[in-house]
Amino acid sequence: MLSNSSSPVGSDEVDLRALFDGLWLQRWLIFSIAAVATLIALCYALLVAPVYESKVYVIPPTQNEIANFNYGRISETGLSAFTVKDIYSVFLVELQSESRLRAFFNEVYLPGLGGGEQKRSEEALYADLVKALTVSSRGADRYQVAIQGADPDKIALWLREYVVGAAKSAKMEILKNINREAEVRARDVGQQISVLRESSEKKREDSIARLREALTVADKIGLEVSPAVTGGILIEMQKEGVGQELYMRGARALRAEIANLEKRASQDPFTDSLREHEARYHFYMSLTEFSPRDVEVYRMDGVIKPSDRPVKPQKEMIVLIGLLLGVIAGFSIALLRISFRRA
Repeated sequence: MLSNSSSPVGSDEVDLRALFDGLWLQRWLIFSIAAVATLIALCYALLVAPVYESKVYVIPPTQNEIANFNYGRISETGLSAFTVKDIYSVFLVELQSESRLRAFFNEVYLPGLGGGEQKRSEEALYADLVKALTVSSRGADRYQVAIQGADPDKIALWLREYVVGAAKSAKMEILKNINREAEVRARDVGQQISVLRESSEKKREDSIARLREALTVADKIGLEVSPAVTGGILIEMQKEGVGQELYMRGARALRAEIANLEKRASQDPFTDSLREHEARYHFYMSLTEFSPRDVEVYRMDGVIKPSDRPVKPQKEMIVLIGLLLGVIAGFSIALLRISFRRA
């Protein structure tokens, strides 16, 4: 019984020993395959073009850096002040917009490529740029802009051009909004001024009509000069409603006032609130060409500089993977040879 139960164990030990012996006999084959795979991986890591990456972080501007955008934007003018978030959000939209990427591609990226690369189709080159340039959030209004390429100096320059270009586009968009809003408000106030002037002119015409009618009455009753009304007599006339009649001024005074109204060159000095409206109009018109200086729509957190180490390929990892795959392949081939021999 004991001899029978120990027989399988002994057989397994023999098989394992035979397997190890067979692998040991083929150790140079395993070593050769692993060495070849490692050499291939090393050659690939050395020959493949390295890919470098330049990146920078952007954060919102300070309140002081957007202050000049808010020129004249107070409650009295009806213009609400811009906040840091308002300005920075315009920059972020430009930074991630398709139009900005297309403009960068046509103005900077495409002219900066070598002659051989420019022979490819523009759509293929644009697809490469889309893969190479990324904008990603890093939380708390902090964004990372990165670009990859074969030339570290060139991609560092491209990255700066892209971020600065987005900032310029954002400033232009904000100024366009400011100018457009001012233009609309100036047009509205200009319309109000026209209404005020038209209304004042109608009032002048109405005054002339009333004075002419009073002159007719004064002529008919022979009242050339206003009677001297004093003290109690004036009070009694006002109580009776007579003191307010225009014809009581006398024909001479009425003719003079009519002539003065008819010869008046402009009704503006006699138009209520006209000057306030004109001041607002001129202020809004000045904003239609407003171009503030010393303003920023973002801040750069850090500096842009050429990378000194490529991000691709990772040579150590490639060689290690090549070695691992070579060892696995060597053992696999050795095991297959042992199996065929036994068969």
